[in-house]
Order: sequence, then C-alpha cells, then structure tokens
Amino acid sequence: TFRVWAPAATQVVVAGTFNGWNITTHPLFPEGTNGCWSADVGAARTGDDYKYVLDGGTWRTDPRARVFDGSAFRNTRVVDAGPAAGPTFAPTGWTDRVIYELHIGTFRDPDPNDALPGTFHDAIAGLDHLVDLGVTDVEILPVAEFLSDRSWGYNPTYSLAIEDSYGGREGLRAFTAACHARGLRVLVDIVHNHWDAFASDVWAFNGASATNQGGLYFYGDTGRCCTAWGPRPNYERPEVRTLILDSVREYLDLGCDGFRWDAVAEMFYSGSVFIPSATSLVTEAAALVRARGGAMVAENGAAPCRAGFDAEWSYTLHGALNDQLARSNNLTMNMGVLTDALRATARTNIVFLENHDTAGLLNSWAQRWPVRMATNGLPPAFAMARARIGAVLAFTSRGTPLLFQGQEFGGTNLWHDDRPLAWNEPGSEPSRNFYRDLL
Repeated sequence: TFRVWAPAATQVVVAGTFNGWNITTHPLFPEGTNGCWSADVGAARTGDDYKYVLDGGTWRTDPRARVFDGSAFRNTRVVDAGPAAGPTFAPTGWTDRVIYELHIGTFRDPDPNDALPGTFHDAIAGLDHLVDLGVTDVEILPVAEFLSDRSWGYNPTYSLAIEDSYGGREGLRAFTAACHARGLRVLVDIVHNHWDAFASDVWAFNGASATNQGGLYFYGDTGRCCTAWGPRPNYERPEVRTLILDSVREYLDLGCDGFRWDAVAEMFYSGSVFIPSATSLVTEAAALVRARGGAMVAENGAAPCRAGFDAEWSYTLHGALNDQLARSNNLTMNMGVLTDALRATARTNIVFLENHDTAGLLNSWAQRWPVRMATNGLPPAFAMARARIGAVLAFTSRGTPLLFQGQEFGGTNLWHDDRPLAWNEPGSEPSRNFYRDLL
C-alpha cells in the first residue's frame, strides 16, 4: 500500500521500477477529506524504487522514506521492516550508568583518507574498548538521513531513514545487537527542533505556505516558523506528530534503548513564544519509550516538560570546573563556586567535561579539556593534572558521567566529522588507564 499526505493535490500517482516509472499506471485515490491519498499496488515488491508524482509533473520523494536508492534522484526504496527488537534491559535508574558519546562516522574509520565515513559495522570493532573502560551506555550522535556522506548529524532530512553512508537501518540494527551482546545500552540523539528541510522534498512538499514557504510540515507564521538552524516542524498537525512518533518507534524497533533530544528548549519556545503542542508531543513520545523500557534524556531546557524526561544534560558543574580549574594560580580558585556546583548536581543530571559541542570544530569557542586547562600558561604536566582533577570531581559527583570519544585518550585536537578518532596516539595509555580506573 502506498499512502501519502498531500491535501492540496488534485492528482497523485506512484511511479517506480515496478511500472517503468510510468506516471499514469498507478494513481492514488483520496481517503475522504483527511488529505491522504492511497492505493494498493500488487506489482510492487521489496527492493523496488518509487516516487510520488503530484498534479501530473511534480516528483516528490516520500517524506516517510526509510531507505533510498543511492542515486542523485533520491528515489525511495520499498523495504521489509523486519522484526521489531524487544526490550533488552529492565527499566533502571541512573545510579551506575556511564555514557560514552560517539560519532558513528569517526569513531572507527578504517580508511581516514577516503571520502566515506566509518560505518555502524566499523564502530562495532570499538565496543570492547568501551566495555573495558567501564561504559554502560553508548550515546550516538544523530544518524537520521542527511544530504551529504559526512555530517555531525544535526541536519536531518528524513526522520524515518537511517543515514545510508553509515550502513542504513540494517547497519543500525547490527550495531544495537552488538552493543546489547556486550551489555551496553544504546541511546540515539534525535533532532526535532528543526529539520534540514531545504535539502529534502519535505520542504514545500505539496505547495508553499504564505510566510516561510515551508508548506505542510512546518509552521507558516513568523512567530514559530524558524530556529537559528532551520525551520521548525509544525507539532500541531497530526500528520507531523505521527511522523515524529513513528520515527521514535522505528529506532526502538531497530534496538535503541532511549533518546537524547537535541535542544528541546527550541521545541518548547520560539523566542518568548511558548509552543504547548511540543510538550504534548514529547509526553506522547515518552510514553512510547517507557513502555519499551527505554529512557528519555534532554539536552537542556526540559523544564516545560519535566515529566517527559528521565535525565538532562547539565552545564552547571562543567561551567564551574571550566572556570575555576583553568586558573593559573590556585589561590584565585573559588572553592565555594565548586562546592555549590557539586551540591546543585542531581543524580539525573548528565555531567561531562567534554561533549560534541565543547570539543567540536564548528564552534569557535570549543576546546578539548586538556587544552582548556593549559590556556593560562600552566605547564603541560600541571594542565593534565588539573584535567584529571576535573574528571574526578565530575565523575564522583551525584551526576551521571558522560565522556566524549577520545577524551579517555587525553585528546587535544578538535573533533570534526572528517577527523577520525586516533586510537593509537603516542602517550595516550596513561590517560586511558586513569579514566578506566576512575570509572
């Protein structure tokens, strides 16, 4: 069955390899007044490619695409969804968790000099290292389909599709299974505060809106239409909500154990404009996730929907450590600031010295933690000692520790999507042993 939401269309046809890309053979029919069109096509099979054709000549990729054909035309491929993964872990709290944030494309890249990133299958080769380190949860940067082969992942184009350059949905399924076999949970970073709509057919799919030209899937008013990174999905429309909730189900079916929601403050607010439909959407998502024994984590700004999240990233302790420990003179440190930050840290706060933002090349202010400790002229040995003191204070606090890939090796180079993790960097073993023993 082919089904698509196109309320402004007067005609919808599905064309594909099953009918020689003919735009008249298989018309879809309106389902009453709900704006959806559908038809059963007996000739279509798993592996066939297709697109929708609106009003006789507008070709569109399916907004609910799961797999693409790999061509420049971005045709959608019919796939067998396969079996849904069942719950692997009993619901648990945050007492003994240690999270390791990694980027699939750079965590284990066997050929750093080629144009392609590392894959899910490549990343599996690094999992035993994480177990030895003391990690319990692997948090992967976003893997929803993006336009290029390399990216941080915060520019998603199709919410139901897993990035093909990483190995697609079956690659993710294999990765989660490999993690579970080692006792590791898998959290995935998802981005629904904005979409990279301009790079996809979701933008103006069935005509433009009056204001920002985004059409069906996006807010059309100036008060809510935009974030600093791209257009905001319209959480009030049932079809958009269903798409987002179905993407959550897709990740759960592929074996993921929870989610880190990127910049939820940008979902709940547009400037000073509150968006209540975003909080109800997150609440619905939380019910789905918790029914499967999974966890919900907010980057920050969870307050409008506190009950929807089990944990939240916290910059409070990071900020205090970042400010006080980098001082060149011990006597200028304010121990009260550190004490207050430690007291303010809750068990459900995710605490860190580094994450993809603080260590990432795209941010002009980013620095790896050992480099930050050396900024005020401290000799390298003193800076490394300060860096380790920061780790001790953060990871023995009540919060849940998070490491960013390479932190355990004492990495000093900024991270980017084309800079693979250096696994055998000279002198990294003492740092790795320190983090392993600390954890």
